Parts: sequence; structure tokens; C-alpha cells
Amino acid sequence: MKVAVLSLFVAVCAGAPQQRVTGGTEVDITSYPYVAALLRYEFELGAYSQTCVGAIINNRSILTSINCVEIDPVNYWRARLGSSLASSGGIIHYMRAFIFNPSYDTYTSDGDVAILRTAQTIQYGGRIAVAGRNYVVADNSPVTLLGWGDIRYEGPRSDKLLKADLITINQNKCKENYNIIAMTVTENMQCAGTAKGGADFCEGDVGAPLIHNNVLIGIASWRTPVCGRANYPGVYTRVNRYVSWIQSNA
Repeated sequence: MKVAVLSLFVAVCAGAPQQRVTGGTEVDITSYPYVAALLRYEFELGAYSQTCVGAIINNRSILTSINCVEIDPVNYWRARLGSSLASSGGIIHYMRAFIFNPSYDTYTSDGDVAILRTAQTIQYGGRIAVAGRNYVVADNSPVTLLGWGDIRYEGPRSDKLLKADLITINQNKCKENYNIIAMTVTENMQCAGTAKGGADFCEGDVGAPLIHNNVLIGIASWRTPVCGRANYPGVYTRVNRYVSWIQSNA
């Protein structure tokens, strides 16, 4: 899992504003029926709680981040599908297996993509097209992020599905900024955010889908410790780099 060098990040984080990380726009699941709330069993609660996000790509598979599920057995996780609420409604699906991209680098989070295979066939109709190998998104293109994570840095988590309107960020500029704090952006990663910060994925949003023209182009992977920072956009796994592996295993 990506670990920030916190001592280098202190100056960047000082006086950090508490920005809304997903733009604060509530949306209905019927508009984005492929979004899955991933629930992890929390022993202190004695219950399953929304922890990450995924995207339905066929009738048995959900695409998400390895960072989200890598340390847990399969039975620690469930998926809630077809509900705008993370805590209720929809259909609960148990997990049969986790399939991790074999080229995943635990230090840089390069190749951070996992397939969650459900125990039951997904009858719910929503699914999202996966970006093909040659699907290219230009800098400053409008993209959409969806999730149920914290609504601001160290803030409460949203029970309602939220949408943020972002833009894709120039790769070289993103690399340069992250190099300052000793974090690596590879060619298999896509940065997305806003010019002034504020809209971003946060706690509870790892694995969330990044959408361009109704095509899944990214999976929320890692960010700075403070979500929504200007000049430090969220970093996503580029789906088109792994489409052959996804198609072979999903």
C-alpha cells in the first residue's frame, strides 16, 4: 500500500481546509447503477460497514482497488448493489474470490486493480464498459467520480451516493508535484481533480470508479493523507493498461 513520507508533507498540509471531497452532490443509484458499496466486517461494531467502492463490470465481477481488500479473507467483505444508501436497501452479495493483478507493486501501488468475484450471479442490471487499450483521455477532460466516502477531510462519511465532477490532470505536472513529497506517479496511473482542489476521493472511497463518457477509465487508488489538496489530485489506476488481464479474469 502506498505510504506517504509524512515528514515531507507537513508543510503542504499545514492549515489544510476541510473541503468537500466528492463535491457534495447527491445522486441516485439509478443514474449510476454500476456503482457498488463494498462493506467490510468491523469487529468493534459487530457488523458490516461501507469501507470502499467498486464498479460492476459483468454479472459476476466487481472491479476495485487491491489497496482496499488485500489484507483480508474473502468472508470479511460483502457488496451492496442497487441502493443509493451505503447502509441499507438494494441487494447484498457475498464474495466468492478475490483476483489480484499479478503485476501489482505494493510500494508504489502501480497496477492497483482487483476483481471481486461474487458468490451469486448479479441480477441487478447495472454494469459499466471498461476502457479499451487504445482509449485515450486528453488532459483537462471532464470526468466523474462516485462514492460514499468522507464528505471532507476528517469529516463524516456520506450514507448517500455522491458524485464529483473532476478533470484529468496533466501527467507530467502531477508527477512533478508528487515528486516533491517523495511519492511516485507511474505511467499506469491517472491523476484527476480540480484546479483549486476540494473535490477528491477520501476515506471510504478507495476503489471508486472514475468515469469518462460512460466508460470506466480509472480506479481510485491513492492520494495524500489530506484529501482534496490543491496541486495534489487523487491518483487512479488507468484501466486501459490492464484491460486484457481484466477481460481474461472477470
